[in-house]
Order: sequence, then C-alpha cells, then structure tokens
Amino acid sequence: MASATVSKYFYDAFYSVWTNGIMQSFLSLKAGYNGYELWITGHSLGAAMASIASNVIVAEGLHPSKLVKLITFGQPRTGDRRFAVAHDKLVWYDNDMALGRPYRVCLTPDNGFCSDSKFFDGSLKSHLYYFGEALSWWGKDGCK
Repeated sequence: MASATVSKYFYDAFYSVWTNGIMQSFLSLKAGYNGYELWITGHSLGAAMASIASNVIVAEGLHPSKLVKLITFGQPRTGDRRFAVAHDKLVWYDNDMALGRPYRVCLTPDNGFCSDSKFFDGSLKSHLYYFGEALSWWGKDGCK
C-alpha cells in the first residue's frame, strides 16, 4: 500500500484500534489457527477500516493474500485508485439479493459497470436500508 493513499480519517480510526489490541489479538489467534482463511468484515466506517486492515495484513506479510476474504457493505470510498487496485475483485449487487438475482464480478476497480456506476445521494435512508431491508431489523433478528 506504499504508493496508495487512503483517507486520514479512516486510517486514523483503523490505526487506533489496530495498535491498541486488535493486532496483538490477530497475531495470537493466527498462531493457533495458522493456515486458516481470514475473513474481515465491516459496515460503513467499519467497512473502510476492514478494507485498510486487509490491505495492511497482506502488505506486511502477516497473512497470505490467497487466504484473506474482505466482505463489506455501505463502504465509503476509502482510498485512491491505487488502493482500489490492491483489492483484486468486487462482487457487485445492484438489486435486493434475492435467491437467483444477478450479480456482477468486477475484476477492475472503479469501472462504470460496478460500484462507480452509482452516485451516493447523501440521504440517511440510503445508508440504513440495504437490499430492501432495514439494517436495524436485521440486527435485532440476530442477523438472520
């Protein structure tokens, strides 16, 4: 990530939790589960932080990239194009994600057919509802 630039706000948030316990917890768990896949997830600010975390973990050689899976939603634009290129694939859903609904696997960052095709309208509603569901109800139901 040396040549990439990320938002100072997102990086500072990530770095604060990373250096105050998350890194040590990760390294301790990795020692006991070496060779396992590492799934990193987040929503909104947590998604930006998860994205930076996945990049740092791979760039610093803490876990092999082939074993790292990053899953986010509601992720704000976290960094520049070089940062986006560091993430190898995007699965783009432009629908309600019902069984059988189409999705697109985007192999290039910021193309006009995936996430860059949508303009954020700035409304709170667009951040609280995903795939036709209110996030608050999903969480209250145990994420089922």
